[in-house]
Amino acid sequence: MLAACAILFTGVGLSADIQPVEAKPKSSTVMWSAKIKGKTAILRYGTKNWGYTHIKRGGTHGRKFNHELTRAAQKQWKRALNGPKYTKGTKRIYRSHYAVGKKKEKRTMCVIYSTNKKIGMITAYWGRGHISASKC
Repeated sequence: MLAACAILFTGVGLSADIQPVEAKPKSSTVMWSAKIKGKTAILRYGTKNWGYTHIKRGGTHGRKFNHELTRAAQKQWKRALNGPKYTKGTKRIYRSHYAVGKKKEKRTMCVIYSTNKKIGMITAYWGRGHISASKC
């Protein structure tokens, strides 16, 4: 009888170790921010159509190879947001040229940014070669 009580008590102790599942952040949660030309540029958690979630899943087409969330990519986001821009409707398109590797492969970081203050960055991706902001 005493052994049965010990097993029952131990079983109760084990169930207390189970941690609750963490809730995912709201779409408005800021995941990254940087000072750009005196203003603050932000990347929100977003949805599958914009923000951190959109970039993490590889954009609309699932191309994870050119949608990066690394520190190096974040530095290029800042460079792009400080660079030339092209306005298309409610979106501002920024770009920054970048050479990488021994053979200096030419790439362009394209950042699509919404003028809507509730959204911020829509997406950021690498384009091939040196392209203008209007072609991003």
